[in-house]
Amino acid sequence: MDIINNLLAPQMWPSGFWESIIKWFAGVGSIAVAIILLTICIKLVLFPLDFWQKRVSRKMTENQAIMKPELDEIQQKYGKNPQLMQQKQQEVYRKYNAQKSMSGGCVAMLVYMILTMVIFFTLFGGLRNISQSQINYEYYTLEQEYRLAYQENQTEANVVEISQNRVLEKYDNIRQGFMSIKNIWRPDNWSTVFPKSDEFLKSSGMAFKVYQYETGDATIKYIYNTKTAETKVDANEKNYVEPYVDLQGNIYLVKNTADGATNPTVVTIGDTTYNAIYPEVTEQVKDYTDITVLTAKNSFVADYDTITAKINEKYDGQWNGYLILIILSGVITFLSSWFANVGLKAKDQDGNIVKPAKPKPTTGIILAVVMIFFTFSYTSAFAIYIIVNSLISMLLNYLTNIILNKVESKKQKKEKDAVLAEYVRK
Repeated sequence: MDIINNLLAPQMWPSGFWESIIKWFAGVGSIAVAIILLTICIKLVLFPLDFWQKRVSRKMTENQAIMKPELDEIQQKYGKNPQLMQQKQQEVYRKYNAQKSMSGGCVAMLVYMILTMVIFFTLFGGLRNISQSQINYEYYTLEQEYRLAYQENQTEANVVEISQNRVLEKYDNIRQGFMSIKNIWRPDNWSTVFPKSDEFLKSSGMAFKVYQYETGDATIKYIYNTKTAETKVDANEKNYVEPYVDLQGNIYLVKNTADGATNPTVVTIGDTTYNAIYPEVTEQVKDYTDITVLTAKNSFVADYDTITAKINEKYDGQWNGYLILIILSGVITFLSSWFANVGLKAKDQDGNIVKPAKPKPTTGIILAVVMIFFTFSYTSAFAIYIIVNSLISMLLNYLTNIILNKVESKKQKKEKDAVLAEYVRK
């Protein structure tokens, strides 16, 4: 799909199970819509298992309601003799085959829980990988735009400002927002719309390292960026990696201090010629390799700040979001847990409606706090998944209870008709 090429930069899209699926869904043109559709599909696929788990749990509830009068009577009668009371209770459990029902319910619940947790954490990891890749993609797209604009307007006195304005225009075109969120790949909180240089370096895992390359009779050591450098083969069939190049077109080489060594200011790597910079040691950094790595990193930070200057200026003081998705994730997660049994009308053997145990808020509160933590700490894309997942869970829980109510009513009606027919026949 062409829109994926423009929207999601597949060359930088991470590989993986969920990454591939989300990439396919993203063909609709919006990553937010893609996540919503994916969440709906996941819930529908899991619905049969969820239905089975709830049906088994419902059977357990009905058995408990049937056994309750006999168990209460045993407790009153043998309460002072715990050993005998336990023996009598076991007889009741065997009478109604309760142990099998309980074990089946536990298995169903365990299977469903394990599967949902695996999906939750693996999908979380996939969205996190995609988010970081997209942030990287956005920056490198902006860097290319800056270099292109600078090259086209290099004779202009205000070439830097022209290039920065082009970057801002480009960013507003590729930035993906959703509702009140300005950048879906950033958290829905007071984070900046686009990450600062220090945050970008930390979150991207970017590093600057030294590569040793043989060119003719000489061996040079230069700095490359671990996130952007590609491995290539030169005309002499020797491997090399692309060097880190700053906005001025310079690369950074470790100075050769051996006697008689030359440090040319122009070097060729592969089939490209670069201007070379050899950083000198300082009182703080006395190793040539360390100072070269540090200088290259500082150069990247300066370039990053230059490229994103107009973006930071436009969105200065603005939050990426207003905590709306974060609050919704906590509230809806709690409600999803609290109203899990809404619509449930389990009946005992006499046809009396058995009221399910009133849910305790503790579980819902814990789940809500966990979801608030995740959605606050990670991207808005993940928050969308949490909210949609909880909303669909509430809806499916209600529909499941309605379906089970009708199934149980038909079953009991059929049993009563059979008893009545047998009575008439006799």
